[in-house]
Amino acid sequence: ATTGNRGRVAAVIGDGSMTGGMAFEGLNNLGHSGLPVTVVLNDNGRSYAPTVGRLSESLIRIRSNPTYMRRQRHLEDLAERLPWVGELVERGISATKAALREMFEPTAFFEALGVHYLGPFDGHDIAEMEDALTNAAEFDGPVVIHVLTQKGRGHAPAEQDAIKHMHDTGGVKPGSYTEAFTESLVKAAESRPEVVAITAAMPDSTGLLPFRDRFPERCFDVGIAEQHAVTAAAGMAMGGLRPVVALYATFLSRAFDQANLDVGL
Repeated sequence: ATTGNRGRVAAVIGDGSMTGGMAFEGLNNLGHSGLPVTVVLNDNGRSYAPTVGRLSESLIRIRSNPTYMRRQRHLEDLAERLPWVGELVERGISATKAALREMFEPTAFFEALGVHYLGPFDGHDIAEMEDALTNAAEFDGPVVIHVLTQKGRGHAPAEQDAIKHMHDTGGVKPGSYTEAFTESLVKAAESRPEVVAITAAMPDSTGLLPFRDRFPERCFDVGIAEQHAVTAAAGMAMGGLRPVVALYATFLSRAFDQANLDVGL
């Protein structure tokens, strides 16, 4: 408002954080100022420890009460089937939904602070969320959109983690390129007997030791002779084998002619 920007500010906060004092102070200030701010309350019913307080209990009651959710959905479906009735029915349905909220949350916490309340909505329903955000943008003053979500939804390990729902993970040590190469080569050789491997005195560094241990008769070490390794591979390929040459790029420079003439041509 101070800068003359006519945009709308949006803030997202979780239900666990909503019980903090600064959140209440912000809501109180919003209700007083009447500025067009949209607050998305992401209610996934999850925090590191059980949340404490009157608001937390209120959110839990709304989240866990199937009657409220069922009746709200019924009213929304009714509005969609009667588009010709117009604004009068919409206001009536809005008032009825507000009355339902009063049944399950007598204090009407947000409304008492001067912040309009919308919801709860299914946070995993993209179309419903788009409608909710669009409707919120039509209000001149502050609006809270109450969104119900499930932490880790769609990922079985997260859904089964009752404590943190995989909110964070420990350190991960990714495998090296050499390990990935070795694993893939051994796997390919298990189903394709024509796969063979060639190295030039570096079976350990190139990751061929597991392959050699598994298929000793299909692993060839030609010594420090990269040129021979490449040309030998060309001959094996012409004979029906599928050779894999494992060399360091630094030493492949010795076999550029062989790679170009014997393999490329």
